[in-house]
Amino acid sequence: MKAAIMNRIRPFFMIILIILSSSFFLSFINRYDNKYHNVQAPVKNGQLLSSQLRLENNALYSLVDNWLFYPHIYRNATTNQDAKGVYTYLGQYPDFSMRDAARSPYGVSSYQLSIPATESGQTLAIYFPEIDIASEIWLDDTLVASNGNVKTTPIKARIQNTVITFSTEQAHTLYVIAANDTHYYSGMYYPCIVSTPQGIQSMILRKVLFYGFLVFSSLSIGLYSLNLWIRNRRDSVSRCFAAATLAFSLYASRELLRMWGISHVTVFYVFMDAAYFLMMYKILEINTLLSPLSKKHLLTRGMRLLSIGMCILPFANLIMLGKHADALLAYGWIVDGFKYISVLYILYTTLYGSRYRRIELWLLGANTFYIFGILYTLLCANLFEPLCFGWPNDYFSFFIVLSLAALMIQRSEQMAKENERLSIHLQETVEQRTEQLHTLLCERKAMLAEFAHDLKAPLSSMQSLIELIRLQDTLIDDEVEDYLKILERKSTELQNRMTVLQRFSSMDKESQDKHVFDLTQLLKQFHKFNKADCDAAGIYFLYLFDKEPCPVFADEKQLTRSLENLLYNALSFIEINGTITLSLSTEGSNAHIIMKDTGCGIAPERQEQIFHKGVSLRDDSTERGLGLYITKSILAEHNGSIWVESDGAHGSAFHILLPLAYSNLQESVKP
Repeated sequence: MKAAIMNRIRPFFMIILIILSSSFFLSFINRYDNKYHNVQAPVKNGQLLSSQLRLENNALYSLVDNWLFYPHIYRNATTNQDAKGVYTYLGQYPDFSMRDAARSPYGVSSYQLSIPATESGQTLAIYFPEIDIASEIWLDDTLVASNGNVKTTPIKARIQNTVITFSTEQAHTLYVIAANDTHYYSGMYYPCIVSTPQGIQSMILRKVLFYGFLVFSSLSIGLYSLNLWIRNRRDSVSRCFAAATLAFSLYASRELLRMWGISHVTVFYVFMDAAYFLMMYKILEINTLLSPLSKKHLLTRGMRLLSIGMCILPFANLIMLGKHADALLAYGWIVDGFKYISVLYILYTTLYGSRYRRIELWLLGANTFYIFGILYTLLCANLFEPLCFGWPNDYFSFFIVLSLAALMIQRSEQMAKENERLSIHLQETVEQRTEQLHTLLCERKAMLAEFAHDLKAPLSSMQSLIELIRLQDTLIDDEVEDYLKILERKSTELQNRMTVLQRFSSMDKESQDKHVFDLTQLLKQFHKFNKADCDAAGIYFLYLFDKEPCPVFADEKQLTRSLENLLYNALSFIEINGTITLSLSTEGSNAHIIMKDTGCGIAPERQEQIFHKGVSLRDDSTERGLGLYITKSILAEHNGSIWVESDGAHGSAFHILLPLAYSNLQESVKP
């Protein structure tokens, strides 16, 4: 009872814990890593009071307020000096329309900041982040930095975060000229940072390390999950998690790419948005897969189609950007609407799933991070700009990745335990069935042995009766003589078959006598004992061997029997003065025996069949093709294999592979 209550309460505790910890975390980064809450640079009436900067500890100051802004005017030290500007703070207007429907959001505009001289003549550095359009930076009448080309039609944009350095020994006037005709933001939307060159370098290093960690850690997790999915294509959750993580890795790389520099700005925007929407889509799909909702449910189908449409939308918007200014506004509404809908969908799947089964805690944590992060991004837009590290959206996306990674680890552990349980059950079942089959096989072999033994007595009596008739010189005519020969031949044939049955039924008992011995010595003895029979048949029997010991774990009697089957089969198909060559070598972890003859050969289409029971190449077979079948069975019991090579006309070569036994021959090999 208590465990059931705790299972119901635990999800609520986790939600409350995530909300409280997320709120504390946001409060912390808002205080220590927000440009708007950072120490503001003293700027008054478009003039930076650089003498009031305290840069002893490489402090960072945000250049936010009191910039002179010249909308739709190209202004530098030599151009349009009579133009009137307005004071603004960076981030006040997302584009050049200044929220005036009568003005165009596109065009060329200028920003101006005066920097008076100081007595100390200190060296300052200003960091310009995310001017994601074409721009020029002038210090007095000198062009110190340029991205793209603000004067061409269409405007040639380029993205690259920029740093300029100068001395305050003399007064300066800073001009930033921005031009845009296609993209989301126009002008300087994100605040600049002023500090010493060392302070700016330290800030950039921290940002690069932070985003490098996000990119490569999520990339590693994504590739590992992708590998898991490749091994098990039925695990759709691993596929979705891998896609979501890799999409986040691509999305997080945007800050590193801005440091490096991007010329194809429009394509950059499209792929970043598509990567973010793909990540959202796969997170929603994971919720669908782990919820009781059917894939054919109208809600899940609609959400899937909407998510796929959002992944395609950036590419469609690519065509409209720069041609229809209203497309930007509509695009923003669609994006915000999709985020709200995704939050509602996750809430529904979470609540619906909790009614029918216990929801995974890590999935609940990922969903809480998702909802909290999306709502914060929507409701607190333009209130946060990271100083040294990341955006809240990046933090929460990474928290989602970690939560889902923990979920995947938990699922993997559960699957491993279930596989282990099934493996144990399967092993027990296999052992049970094997024991039953072994018992049945032993009973059948015992029956065959008894059957062969019972038939042997009447066959012996029949053979003795035939011999008695011949010894008594009984007068018989030619017809009876023919009948006696037929009976004698059939009797001999039946005796041979009974012998084979008895030998085959006794194989299991003999196979238990396995030990480690030197195969080289066994083949030497085999060659010595059988050479006389070959000589009597007019066949040369040769043996080629290696002097090195060749230890195997096997039954000597059964191996000898299998070699005898091969040898006597070869003798049946070789003419006088033919040759049989027996050789031994080692190949890796196996002993390789070859018995080669100069007989008539075996047709390629028959080479697989000859090892089957009942197949024989003799015209008047008496054993009906059991010899090679028994040989193959013996070798299979020794974890070995056998095959034949022949061109069908010029002899055959039987190959045997047996595993080597890696042991001390002095202790294990029989003398």
